[in-house]
Amino acid sequence: SLSLLDALPISTMNDATKDSQSGNAGGDGHEVASLQDATYVYTGSRKLPSRRIGPVSLTVRSGEAIALIGPNGCGKSTIIGLLSGASTPAEGRMVWFGGEPIGLARRKIGVVFQSPALDDLLTVGETLRLAGRLLLMPTDRIEARSRALADQLGLAERMRDLVGSLSGGLKRRVDLARAVLHEPELLLLDEPTAGLAEASATTFPTSLGHLRSAGMAVVAATHTVAEIGLADRVVVLDQGRVVVEKATGGA
Repeated sequence: SLSLLDALPISTMNDATKDSQSGNAGGDGHEVASLQDATYVYTGSRKLPSRRIGPVSLTVRSGEAIALIGPNGCGKSTIIGLLSGASTPAEGRMVWFGGEPIGLARRKIGVVFQSPALDDLLTVGETLRLAGRLLLMPTDRIEARSRALADQLGLAERMRDLVGSLSGGLKRRVDLARAVLHEPELLLLDEPTAGLAEASATTFPTSLGHLRSAGMAVVAATHTVAEIGLADRVVVLDQGRVVVEKATGGA
C-alpha cells in the first residue's frame, strides 16, 4: 500500500495530517460523520478466532472525498459499514450530521457495495423507482432524478431492460444511480470496481466525478489509482488503524 501511495500525486503534508487529527481537515466544510476511537469485533468460531478492528478515528466533512486504502483485511470495509450505520462499534462512538439518530441519518447516506445491491428481475426504471419510494421521495422527484441520472450515466436506452440482462459495468452504473438518487450528503463506496473488466473499472471514477453534487462527501474503500486520484485525502489502514493520512492534489 505504501508503494502505491508513493506513486500518487500526494504531498508530504504533515500539517494536513495534524489538521485532520484535530478535526480541521476538509477545509471549511461542516462535519458529516465521524468515528471516535471506534472498535469493531468480529465474533470468532471454531475455525476462526475473533478479530478486533481499531480503534480508529476518522472525520468526514462536506464536499471532501476520502480514499481508504490498505491490504485485504485492514478494515476498509469495516469502516464503510460503521459509517453507513450497518455495523455498530463495540467501543467508541459514531456521530452523523451533528448528532442525528441513525434512522434519520440513513436518509442522507448513499452506499455502493462491493456487489451491486440490485434485483435482477426488476427493470432499471423499476429499480430506481423502488429506491426512491423506500426513501420516501415524492413521485415527481423520483422521475426527474431518474431521467437526469439515466442521461448522465448513459442508461437512458436501458430503463426498460431487466437488470439481470446488463453487463457488470452497466449494473455498476445502475447501482451508482440508486445510491445518489436522493442526492445524499454522504456517499460510501466499498471497492465499487472490484471484479469489473478493465474498461468498466476505468470509466466508473469518471461517472462518479460527474455525479458529485455540491457539498457531497465521498468515502471510498479502494485499491485503484483512478479512484484514489479523485480523492482530496488518502487514508492508509493497517489492522484497522490509520497509519498514514495525507492530502492529495486530486478532486
